[in-house]
Amino acid sequence: TSRETHITKTDANNVLLIKITVVQLLNYVVVPILTNRCSTQVDGACNWYTPGGLIEFAFYLQLFNILALPVRMMQLGNKFFTYVLAPRARTFWLQEKMYEPKEFDLSRQYSELLKIIGLAAIYGPALPVSYALAVIGIVVFYWCNKYSGLRMTKPPPKLHHSVFGVKVAIRIISLLQ
Repeated sequence: TSRETHITKTDANNVLLIKITVVQLLNYVVVPILTNRCSTQVDGACNWYTPGGLIEFAFYLQLFNILALPVRMMQLGNKFFTYVLAPRARTFWLQEKMYEPKEFDLSRQYSELLKIIGLAAIYGPALPVSYALAVIGIVVFYWCNKYSGLRMTKPPPKLHHSVFGVKVAIRIISLLQ
C-alpha cells in the first residue's frame, strides 16, 4: 500500500478495507476448511459435526475472536508507551510523540466488524449459535470502539459519505455463503 496513490483518504480507506476483509475471511474461513482433516468418515463423506471437526473449530474460532476483541482494539501496547516509557524519554520531542494519541484506524475497525458478520454468515447455516456469537461480538465491538474512540485515539478523520468498501465486502461475504 505504500506505493499506491489515492486521491482522497476515503479511497485509501476503502481499498485497505477490502484488502483486510478479504485476507481475514480467507484466514478464518477458507484455511480452516482446507486444513480440516476428515478423521471420521461416514459413508465416504467427512463428518464435520464430530468432536474436533470443522464445526467445533468454527465455534471456538468465533468465541476466541470475540474474547480477544478488547485486547486487539484497545491497543494496550500504547498504554505501555504512555505510562512507562514516555516519562523516561531522553528528548522532549520523543516524549511528546509518545504521549500523542494514535490515529483511529477506520478501515481496520470496519474490517473487524465485517469479519464478525462474515463468520456468522458463513458458519451460521451449519452452526446456528454463530448468529448469537455475532450479536455478542458486535456489542463488545461497539463498546470497545466507543471507549477507544473517545478516550484513547484521535478523532476519526472526516471522510466522504461513500462506503464503497463496505458494500463490496458485504457482497463478497454473501458470495462465500
